[in-house]
Amino acid sequence: MASEEEEQEKIIIRGLLEGEKVHVTSPDEVEWLKKRGYGEGDSKITLTPYEALYLSYIGRLVVVDKRGKDLDFKELFTRLRKREKNLWLQFLITRDLRSRGYVVKDGFGLGVDFNVYDRGEYPEKPSKFLIFGLPEGSPIKAGTLIELLRRAQANRKVLILATIDRRSEVVYYEISRFH
Repeated sequence: MASEEEEQEKIIIRGLLEGEKVHVTSPDEVEWLKKRGYGEGDSKITLTPYEALYLSYIGRLVVVDKRGKDLDFKELFTRLRKREKNLWLQFLITRDLRSRGYVVKDGFGLGVDFNVYDRGEYPEKPSKFLIFGLPEGSPIKAGTLIELLRRAQANRKVLILATIDRRSEVVYYEISRFH
């Protein structure tokens, strides 16, 4: 017989797509999500588009639209990307970091960026990293990187530049200072 913890690990979450957000209302599912650092809210969790995509990708989340139609990963991505141009980059970074045991939350609003909590530190400690994502070969102004570094340092975070290569693999570079 499976333990209660093993049963919790088998949980499949049901979410409702409203606009670009996915909402989860079942108390057990809300608790499961909160414990693992997903979404925002108390009695109802609102998942970001990249969180919903990741959970759908790993088979934890079944999303339905307002008509009750189940959306597979591809359909969900198609609907969510209409409002979020960087969704694929956000998903790839989230997938990579979550698979490594990190908790990923929204960043400071400068583009594809995230606050990332070190393994086992969420929610007891503040996030440790500010991740800025960029497709390989995309230009970025030095002034933008300097501003990102200033914001990261002002918030006592390590700035990491995450580049996505042509094979959708993520490569990370720590930025600590400019000469």
